[in-house]
Amino acid sequence: MQSKPTTTGRAKTVLVFGQGRSAKAIVTTVTAKLRRRSGGKRLTFTGPVVFGAEVVDHFHQTMLPVVDGIAQQLGLKHCGFELSIVNLGAASASDVGLSISGYSADTAVLLALLSAELKMPLGQDVVATGHVASSDGDIRPVRSIPAKLAAVVHDPDAGMFIYPSVDADSSLQVLSPEEKERTEAAIIDAKGKIRTIAVGDVYELVRVCFCDEVVVLGALRSGFFELEEIPDHQGTPIERAVRFLAEGNEQRFWRVLETQLLSGSDADAKKLLLARVHYQVRQERYPDGFGRKLLQLVRSLPPATRRLKMTFPLLPMDKCLQLCRFADRNDHEDVQHLLDAALGRVVGLTEKLDSNVEAAASSPSAATAAVDIVVGQISTETLAEKIGLPIDTARATYVMPEVTIESHEIFHDTIAGFYLALLRHTDAAVASTDSQAVAAEAYSLLERAFRDQGGADAALAEARHGTNGGVRLVLNVMTEQFKTEQQAKHVNRVLKEAIDPLDWDASVAFMDVFLKRIGPQLPPEIRSQPPQRFARHYQDIIQTYVRSLDRVKELLRTF
Repeated sequence: MQSKPTTTGRAKTVLVFGQGRSAKAIVTTVTAKLRRRSGGKRLTFTGPVVFGAEVVDHFHQTMLPVVDGIAQQLGLKHCGFELSIVNLGAASASDVGLSISGYSADTAVLLALLSAELKMPLGQDVVATGHVASSDGDIRPVRSIPAKLAAVVHDPDAGMFIYPSVDADSSLQVLSPEEKERTEAAIIDAKGKIRTIAVGDVYELVRVCFCDEVVVLGALRSGFFELEEIPDHQGTPIERAVRFLAEGNEQRFWRVLETQLLSGSDADAKKLLLARVHYQVRQERYPDGFGRKLLQLVRSLPPATRRLKMTFPLLPMDKCLQLCRFADRNDHEDVQHLLDAALGRVVGLTEKLDSNVEAAASSPSAATAAVDIVVGQISTETLAEKIGLPIDTARATYVMPEVTIESHEIFHDTIAGFYLALLRHTDAAVASTDSQAVAAEAYSLLERAFRDQGGADAALAEARHGTNGGVRLVLNVMTEQFKTEQQAKHVNRVLKEAIDPLDWDASVAFMDVFLKRIGPQLPPEIRSQPPQRFARHYQDIIQTYVRSLDRVKELLRTF
């Protein structure tokens, strides 16, 4: 005897009636209900739509191994399914059922099975067709794509059509070159009307159909959020699909939560947080730094978003307390941060942000090695990756709905909130837990950013009147100033870790190697100078080198 269905996966497909140019297609839905097995067949079929015997055998021999392969590598148990297809209106009105004898619904059936197994709902604007041709998850072409595409284009609820790549193998060209030509023409004709995406295997199918939000929710609910062994990225389609689903879910979680909160999707954010708490309670483990990260995120949101688009608490207190039962002594401060964030008490700020920035290598004995380390850490590419990209991302995600700001109070909150967003994206440290002190740091940055334009007063005037872009210009200028300062701090940190500033011999040796490294670009009168002349000023020289080699030449001439 089987247990009652616990999870349902739904995926849309297209059924075709007739052949060739006279073929007609209608969009319908495949439904898969998950059943915890207690004996009996893995697949049972219900409803008026009947699957042919060959199709049923194909499901057992090819489709289930794909689902099982993914589930097993994610640490999930094999399940049974109750499969059905929604009967078409014309058929049900005549009180008759339909018979499915082909394989073109395979892709939709596979999506429905995966959706149920992994607790990852599929968007109902997606329509899929294609033949699952192997137990490794290969997807191959099917006929009547033009008719199917025409039906999808005219379906008001459809937004994406997933079809097998016509170039996946040569079979379609060999069997029916005219069919291939009609398919390609239909896809071209559908451009601008609907999104069409070709896939060649289950990995490509999963990547296209399941967004980060759905994946992270499924990972939390199914239990593969922290998978220990991640398959190789060059493995089989099934292994690559598992890697996509399991890799980087901690980062996915915070990225999705930030997007939801910034967009004002309050209900979705609460659902995600609740799923995380339920997962951690099942694991009987308090997540390291969870409260601090959440408080930082909430505190860094634009004030208008917090005031108008969010309702507190973000988490029910009983769920918070459930999670806090698993906190140990080292987590007690973080528990307070979690409660503050959940209740919306965001006037305080954590003292230190997590650091993901890789430290520079320890100081080597050889000056050549020291120069190699420093030059590598301060290269244009490294600075762009470690400093520029995170800061640019912080600015891009901090969307201001209005160009101007009405009051000084809102301007104050916006500047402080944006400053915190910059800190959080760059893993920089906050000097104080006092929100007033943080606001002071934000205003100090603002003053430095606008020092040649009239200072903070000029920035406030621009934010109020919007002469040259309003508050968006203010945030852009702050971003560039912050980027410049963070680059300087990074360079300074690299230098201090690579060279002992009190070791005169090390400073001389470093400058000797460095000047020889850039020697071909220096004028002869500088190349001829001893390194001792510049050793005392190596930090200023390197900082200037980051900005411009021409400025280095001018600086060296002053010593």
